[in-house]
Amino acid sequence: MGDGVGEAVEFGERRDLIARRRGCAAHDRPGGRALRHRGPAHGGSLIRTLVAYADADLNAKAAAEALLIHVNTAHHRLGRIAERTGRDLRHLSDVIDLLIAIRLTEDARG
Repeated sequence: MGDGVGEAVEFGERRDLIARRRGCAAHDRPGGRALRHRGPAHGGSLIRTLVAYADADLNAKAAAEALLIHVNTAHHRLGRIAERTGRDLRHLSDVIDLLIAIRLTEDARG
C-alpha cells in the first residue's frame, strides 16, 4: 500500500478485533470490493486517493497536491468512496476500516 498508513496500522490482530467489534468475519469486509467493483483501473484511482487522504491527515487539499490532481477531483473521488462504502471519511475510524478492508482484499487476491 506504500509508505505511511499501511505500515502504521498492524493488520494481523487488529483486523480480527475490528471484525469482531463490527460483528462480521474479517473476509466479509466490503470496503475493498466496493472500491474495485468497476475494475482495477477505476478502483485504483479511488484507492490511491483514499491512501493519500489518510497520509495527509484527512486533508483533501494536501492529498490532491500529493496526487497532482485538482482539489475538486479529490473531493469528487472521496465523495464516490463515501457513497459506495457508506462510510463517513471525516472520521478516522471509518478511514482506517476502509484501509484495512482494502488490505484484506489485496491479501485475499494473493
